[in-house]
Amino acid sequence: MKKSYLIGLILLLSKTLFSTSYSIVNGSATVVSSGKSLSNVLMKGDKVKFYIDVRKWDGSSYTIPATSGTAWIDIGESSIVKGITLYDDGSSVHGDTKALDGIYTTIWTVPEGFSVQDAEIKGYFVSVDSVEAVNNGYIISNISIDSKKPEISNLSIIPSPYNPEEGILEISFTLSEKADIQVEIYKTSYTPVNLVKVLTPPFAEFGDNIIQWDGYSDSGEKVGTMQNEVIIDTRTYPDGDYVLYMKATDKVGNDSSPIISKFKVSTVKVEITTLSVYPILIDNSRSQEPVYEIEMEVKASSEMLKNLGFDLNNVSSPLNKPYAYIKIGVYNSAGTLQSEIPDDLDSELDTDYLPNGVPNYVTSISLGDPAYVDWPDGTTSNDYDTLIPFDYSSKNLYKASFKVKHEGLSLTDGIYIVRAWFELVAGGWVLIEEGSEDLDGDGINETDYEKWNQVPDFTHYSLTSDPKTVGLKVKTSEIPPIDSVPPAIVSVYPGDGSTKDPEEIGEVYAYLDDGTCGSGVDLMNSRIYLEDSSGNIVAGHQTSEGGNIIKWILDSTLSESGSYKIVVEAVDKRGNTTGEKEYSFSVIDTQPPQIVSTDPSPLNGQTFNYGTINQFTITLNDTGSGIDWRESYISLTKDGVAVSGTSQRESASSNNLIFTSSTTLEVGDYTLQVVAVDNDGNRKIVTYQFTISDLGAIKLSYNSNIYLTIPSGTTIYSNGVPVSSSTLGINATSIPVNWDTSELGYISPVIDFDPDNLSFSNTVTIIMYYTDSDVSFFPQGVTESDLKIYGYTGTTWQNLQGTVDSNNNKITLSVSSGETLYDYYVIGYTKPEIIVKFEDSLKAYPQPVKDGSITFSYRINYDAKITIKVFNLRGEEVYSETYSEVKSNGDSIHPWNLSDKKGKRISSGLYFY
Repeated sequence: MKKSYLIGLILLLSKTLFSTSYSIVNGSATVVSSGKSLSNVLMKGDKVKFYIDVRKWDGSSYTIPATSGTAWIDIGESSIVKGITLYDDGSSVHGDTKALDGIYTTIWTVPEGFSVQDAEIKGYFVSVDSVEAVNNGYIISNISIDSKKPEISNLSIIPSPYNPEEGILEISFTLSEKADIQVEIYKTSYTPVNLVKVLTPPFAEFGDNIIQWDGYSDSGEKVGTMQNEVIIDTRTYPDGDYVLYMKATDKVGNDSSPIISKFKVSTVKVEITTLSVYPILIDNSRSQEPVYEIEMEVKASSEMLKNLGFDLNNVSSPLNKPYAYIKIGVYNSAGTLQSEIPDDLDSELDTDYLPNGVPNYVTSISLGDPAYVDWPDGTTSNDYDTLIPFDYSSKNLYKASFKVKHEGLSLTDGIYIVRAWFELVAGGWVLIEEGSEDLDGDGINETDYEKWNQVPDFTHYSLTSDPKTVGLKVKTSEIPPIDSVPPAIVSVYPGDGSTKDPEEIGEVYAYLDDGTCGSGVDLMNSRIYLEDSSGNIVAGHQTSEGGNIIKWILDSTLSESGSYKIVVEAVDKRGNTTGEKEYSFSVIDTQPPQIVSTDPSPLNGQTFNYGTINQFTITLNDTGSGIDWRESYISLTKDGVAVSGTSQRESASSNNLIFTSSTTLEVGDYTLQVVAVDNDGNRKIVTYQFTISDLGAIKLSYNSNIYLTIPSGTTIYSNGVPVSSSTLGINATSIPVNWDTSELGYISPVIDFDPDNLSFSNTVTIIMYYTDSDVSFFPQGVTESDLKIYGYTGTTWQNLQGTVDSNNNKITLSVSSGETLYDYYVIGYTKPEIIVKFEDSLKAYPQPVKDGSITFSYRINYDAKITIKVFNLRGEEVYSETYSEVKSNGDSIHPWNLSDKKGKRISSGLYFY
């Protein structure tokens, strides 16, 4: 962008823009930023006697030669910038393109922090003979320049640490001028790969500003290890250090210095779970002082606590373990503090060190030099008795409790609020003194002692619990009659030793009486509550409806079976108390479990296709004592005969009881019996009748026996390709190939199904048959239960098991969906090891033998494998020979040529075999 002006005769001044991300504009627009350049051009004019002709240059050339001169410009009425020299020397340093062409040029760098508004630009020219133009100081234009950087100050990031589970992060800051704000949040460090969120706030104003972040990343994931009470240490954006990057850019493009600030994200949850006051009614006439009981929790993993500076792995240093620094105050109805529990609860006792012990997961402790004896500091007025350690309770949970009497509390009659909270700190120790003296008063100096004082360590980011409040009433009553006898607990409900049903009890109560001469029952300070069998207080609250009855109202009715204990303490208006008295009752479930559903459903009276079902699921429910899964079961019978199978619970968290048959259920009528038992012994028995039908099933038979049953609707495959049922066939041979007769026996025909490599979309059933005659020829030691179905793979026979039905002389085998049939099937058994008797028939002849050979002869009672061995008198084996499958049908003979293992004839002598 260029504008030209003529001063004197042809004094030319132009402004040229040189910029990258900044802008320089004429008129009232703004020229910005240090280090950026403003180029100016001045052109001399025709040589004349007086420089009185002033006009704007129209761009035309000049034919009259002009003498050289000096040109410069000033900016500002008071010469804010004076004497910016222009050159006609052709130097690129000055921005001049050609020497002595009458065009004067310079490049002027705008300094940082420079600022003018609507300043005049004036041009000047003096010829070589020192004659000035009569209109020197000709005003060419006005210009505004701003090269001041915006400034960010007073940065504050709250809360710290920031917990996205609890609200918004506020980023507050002060700006020196209106500007666009760039805000980015990173995990751990300011590097691009750690970018979490780019915030897009509106243009920020001069002065104080606030930007908010909801804790979500650009990907929509909330930061923090614990979310919705679930702790996962491996989250993408867990608890830890985060980095805020901020930069401001004003409206003309000046950038502020960037600000990089760390802040902490922590989702550790600290809370007071219970705050109770006893008594809740303070009677000034009896000088009562309330007792406060607090239960506190920290929910966090060890990594979450480590993020706050607690090192749980260093068990020898309780300095880095979580403690609660407790504050308890009493406030009036206007919210004004009336009294506060002091840190040092006993000014006459020095409780350092370890005033309240160390966390129970700290197994050792060493303060200072382990060889020195550790002692309290000897000062009774600087203790922190309100510093309580947290103990490990369960995974990701730490607990602490605190009980204190508010001694010296003096309040006027009225309603007050007890407010308690705690800060998560560590227990710090300060070494006060070391030396040697008699510290325990036994007259003997303690050599090399150290004195310590325990104080809160506030270097763990000051997480604080929300305040917990409870009401406290103060009154001054009339002095009751003199009474030293506590009131009586007349009765309780439920009665001692009684039994109730689940869901029957929603409250327990006690009737108290102080007699006609007593001071009267103090219903406000008398107590009642209910404990379960583990000693835990059952959730609820105490109330009184008058009539000397105190009640414990349960949050929900008692549903679990077990023993319960009512604890009652009766107090009269003189403070006489019975102490805690216990009364027991039991909740016993008398209702049996319920059967919610069956699968298949409906089941009773239904007919199922053969091969389509062998598993039954029954869903049970019991709202009382719960299901006793060890005693609950399912059984299945067919025509009164038990069907083999398993009954078991689906999983440890399931209410499903499942029966699975060992084989495919055959055609016929069945009864499924469900026995459901709860933990109180209540029992429910339900039976279902159903039928298995083979209507529509495909059956392959041989010799009038069905050998293969295929359920209706099954797709048949051969080598993975669907085929028609019309292609199916069955063949039988008498002898199995490659059968190891030395180890195995068989009794059935060998069955082969056509075509090859059959498989099916449903489970099919193979049935193999044998006869009573086959059974009569079993070898000694073999029974029907030893029979198995064997399948031939093409090289070896595999034992496929099967279920024997000895009543019907058959074995059933289920073939699962997608499983390929074997090449052949046969019923076989493993031959037992039996004792073979030679029946005194074993002999060798001739005896003695002189030459030739000797013959061994014998008779056996079973077919067997025979091994003959010969030994010399030293016990050395000289001959061994094995004969497989020797038959038991007569005498067997085996000659030997008297040669040893090496083929040499044995020497004369005595041998035994």
